[in-house]
Amino acid sequence: MQTQRQPRSGLMILAGIVAMAGLWGCQTADPFAAEVAAIDANCPASYPAVVTPPPPLAELEALSADELIARLDHWSPAYRHRAGEALAGKLPDAYDKIIVAMADPDWRRRNGVIASLGRAMAHVTVYRRNIARNRAVTDDEKAAAEATVKQLAAATPHLIKALKDDQPLVRVRAIEVLSALGPAAADAANGLLVVAETSPPWVGEIAMGALARSVGPDKLDPATRMDRLIAMLKHPKPRARGAAIQVMGRLPADEAKVAIPALLASINDRAKRDAMFSDAARNNAMALLTKWRVREVIPLIIQVAHEDGWGLGRRRAGTSAALKAWGPDAKEAIPGVEAIIKDIEAGGGNVEAAAKPFREALAAMRGEKAPQ
Repeated sequence: MQTQRQPRSGLMILAGIVAMAGLWGCQTADPFAAEVAAIDANCPASYPAVVTPPPPLAELEALSADELIARLDHWSPAYRHRAGEALAGKLPDAYDKIIVAMADPDWRRRNGVIASLGRAMAHVTVYRRNIARNRAVTDDEKAAAEATVKQLAAATPHLIKALKDDQPLVRVRAIEVLSALGPAAADAANGLLVVAETSPPWVGEIAMGALARSVGPDKLDPATRMDRLIAMLKHPKPRARGAAIQVMGRLPADEAKVAIPALLASINDRAKRDAMFSDAARNNAMALLTKWRVREVIPLIIQVAHEDGWGLGRRRAGTSAALKAWGPDAKEAIPGVEAIIKDIEAGGGNVEAAAKPFREALAAMRGEKAPQ
């Protein structure tokens, strides 16, 4: 099937997206200006008058690895995606060719071959998800996952080098593969933190998430890691801030507690209308300070629980959990929790569901059995 199509630049397309975002109450165009310009610079000046969909996967799978790599500079993202999918099916035989192509002068080929490594990890992701959810897995699935991780972990030095690529999208592809490798790519920890510190915010957010939830902080430089993680609490992306706090929580407490003043201050960094997930970062800070039994956080938890507006559900979940974890050690905050429950009861919506976590927290603070 062929379709007629008018040429459109990336700027035209993204301008519409940004305009819609403004209508949704998200971000205005200004924060996106630099990123839109960078994306537009990589879009073709014009598109063919007749756009042909990419061929079926089976047709591409008949090509050699060299032929597929050569096609990864195609103008169509859909074609590049499918060619990368076919290339992933050439592993492990195509491994050496993929590694060589990671240094190709064309960034689209570099991006494509790294993406093919990520697609080859898809079954590993499924296997790990099944393990995490206590689903049955076979010995063959386990063996296949372990074999793929072992082979692709050898690409870690090349992926670390790709974290310095001039193209943000190439860095993101490398991050995705390192995240899929998990602890097997522990040597990439410092590289991921550098990306988080120096890349466009949307890339830094992805890098911090991979470091916190997958690769782990064991190989971070102990001489500098806490200073750098504390600095990340000022990152413009809330999820990056939250991930930095998660990393702190995985380090020895005696080392990480140097961040206490910065964590307390971060709780006052209230979510703005155009900053989704900001309260999740604050919840992480409250949970970590509660774990460390930093009493100065207790009045801040009450303060945050009283806040209304954007992000209310996340704040209520985080503050009620922290108060419940404090238990009788936070009995001085009982009047504050009682006031929160009264506020909820005076409001609308599903009052019982909203009040229940705070009733449970109140019972824990009083040393009583949780209400049924």
